[in-house]
Amino acid sequence: MTLRHIQTYVTVCDEGSIISAANKLNISQPAVSITVHELEEYCGFKLFERISRKLFITPEGKEIYELASQILSLFEQMNITSESLRKHHTVRVGSGMTMGELVLPRIVGEFMKINPDIIIKMHVNSFLTIKQQILNNELDIGLIDANIQDSAILKCTIFQENPLAVVCNKNNSLYNRGSLTLSDIAGQNFILSEKDSDTRVALENIFFVNNLKINIVWEAASLISMVNAVVMGLGISVLPLNYVSILQNNNIAVLNVKDFNITRKVNLVYLKQKHLSEAALKFIEFCGNQMK
Repeated sequence: MTLRHIQTYVTVCDEGSIISAANKLNISQPAVSITVHELEEYCGFKLFERISRKLFITPEGKEIYELASQILSLFEQMNITSESLRKHHTVRVGSGMTMGELVLPRIVGEFMKINPDIIIKMHVNSFLTIKQQILNNELDIGLIDANIQDSAILKCTIFQENPLAVVCNKNNSLYNRGSLTLSDIAGQNFILSEKDSDTRVALENIFFVNNLKINIVWEAASLISMVNAVVMGLGISVLPLNYVSILQNNNIAVLNVKDFNITRKVNLVYLKQKHLSEAALKFIEFCGNQMK
């Protein structure tokens, strides 16, 4: 059975005759008769009764007609959807919490203004969730501040680098003390990002190398949560310097910590075997230009 059989059969039923169906389909009468006969052979029963040169649909034929009509309707919907998708390209983007909260809303908004034919579907979550969604091909690309280890499956490239800064509430005793050392901040309560984020790993490594302990009292995937905790004086934190500038919170101060040279990397991640669409590449280029 082919779509031609279904379309011909439905047309014969709607028109009530072979001749009328042939005229509507712009094919010969014998071609219509042969097609209907082939469909009857496929089904194993008569679809029409032929009495006095008139066609009468059988009870079985009526059931097949209902189903065949639904198939044609779905096929038409598929054509309409395909046409819409050809005109509107969708890019599925995953982002870590920080970028999703502060940076990407503006970038996506500006991108879609100049690219109205491209739809960006954003998913903001922890980097582990974004990673899994990429592995499941539920996302096209991910922009996250964590290093992905699945190098055999995933392509991970550094997309942006930003210096990190130690910040505190202005009521903290470290504020206005001038130059500080790692030992000076080691005794503080720390408010940090999730365990496997690049920022957290880099900070823990620095403390380990210098034989210092780090007391983490607040762990969050959300930068807003971390900032609010700092503002309330619950501890100090390590945040991307450019995000501190974006926040412009007068209650937060950047500390001058000697030999504290850590950068935060934003990584572009996607499946190695995935072909990135022209729309996805255009969005990646736009993001790169906006984040410089």
